[in-house]
Amino acid sequence: MKYIITLIYILPFCLNGQTEDFFEGFYVQTYYKNGELKSQGNTINNKKNGIWRFYYQSGEIKSEGNFKNDRLHGIWKLYYKNGELEEKKTWKNGVIDGAFQNYSKENELIITGNYVEGRVVSKKCFTAERLEIPCE
Repeated sequence: MKYIITLIYILPFCLNGQTEDFFEGFYVQTYYKNGELKSQGNTINNKKNGIWRFYYQSGEIKSEGNFKNDRLHGIWKLYYKNGELEEKKTWKNGVIDGAFQNYSKENELIITGNYVEGRVVSKKCFTAERLEIPCE
């Protein structure tokens, strides 16, 4: 009996110590009409958060990267339909900010550079033989 009475007194204090910071998180998958996977990733409070992947209707990966509160954040990779990397960009809270690289369909680096708060601050272009050329 003493044990039950002790719990009755202690339990309300434990419950009051909890915070209201509960997150409603879900793993989400969307599909094309043909049944192929279109996108997959996590949401927290109905906003995209964490790693997301998007797919072409034919099933190949189209892009992948990180979201933070529904905004692109971190490194994002876009792919050609043949599966080769097309571009790699760094985002910060929905704004391009950092290094970027663009590749040909044959996976050859053709452009590299840097963004600062959405503006290109440096850029180098290359031939298939990896010789630097003037950018257009």
